Amino acid sequence: MKILVLILLTGPAEVTQPGESVLYNAKIGKEAVKYNIEYIWTVKNGKIIEGQGTNSLRILPDVRGSEINSTVTLEIKGLLKQCTNTISESLVIFIYRISFQVGEYGKVQSGEEKSRIDNFFIELQNDPTAEGIIKVQDDKDLMRHLTFLSFYTRLRNYDKTRISFFIASTNEQQTQLWIIPAGAEMLKCDDCLIIKMEDFEKLRNLFKPKPITKKRKK
Repeated sequence: MKILVLILLTGPAEVTQPGESVLYNAKIGKEAVKYNIEYIWTVKNGKIIEGQGTNSLRILPDVRGSEINSTVTLEIKGLLKQCTNTISESLVIFIYRISFQVGEYGKVQSGEEKSRIDNFFIELQNDPTAEGIIKVQDDKDLMRHLTFLSFYTRLRNYDKTRISFFIASTNEQQTQLWIIPAGAEMLKCDDCLIIKMEDFEKLRNLFKPKPITKKRKK
C-alpha cells in the first residue's frame, strides 16, 4: 500500500514591502510523524535569515531593478521514495522607484568636493542598476568644473558609463548629486543638457570659446 504525505508551503499573507523579511511555513501530513525527516531550504535571489532545518523559514529577498523576485524551495528528506518531497514557492513584488538626491553644495574647496563625490560613488555602488546624475550650472567655470569631475572619476577608477552630466542654465550656483534607480523617471528640466561623462570630449567641442575674428579695414 502506498503512503502519500501531503506537503503544504505557505508564504506571506500580507503585502510585503521592499526591505522587509518574509516568513514561510511548511506543513506536512500526519503520516510523516513515523519518519525521521529533515527540512532543507534553499533560496534563489534571497538570503536566509533564520529557520534552516525547521519547518519555518525567514528570508530577505533581493531587490533587483524594479522588482523583487525570489523563490523558496523546501526539500524534506527521510520520506519514502514514492513520496513527493520537494515543493517551491515564488514571491514577486513590483517596486515603484523614484530618483533621489544624495548631495548638494555650492562653491567648496576641492577636498570637500572630493569627499562628497566619494559618497556619491558609494551610493551608486549600493545599486548596480542605477544611474548617477551630476547636475551643474552653465557658468564661466563650467568646463573647469567638468574637467575636475571627469578627472577625479577616472582617478578613482569609477565607471564613467554610469554617470551623466546634467547642465542647467540657472543662477543657483549649486552642484547636485542624484541617483536614478532602474525604472525611475529622469530629472525634468526645461532648459538643460544631459550628456554622458564618457562623452566628455563632445562637451569640450560644444563649450569651447568661439574664435574672435577681426574685421578687415576697408
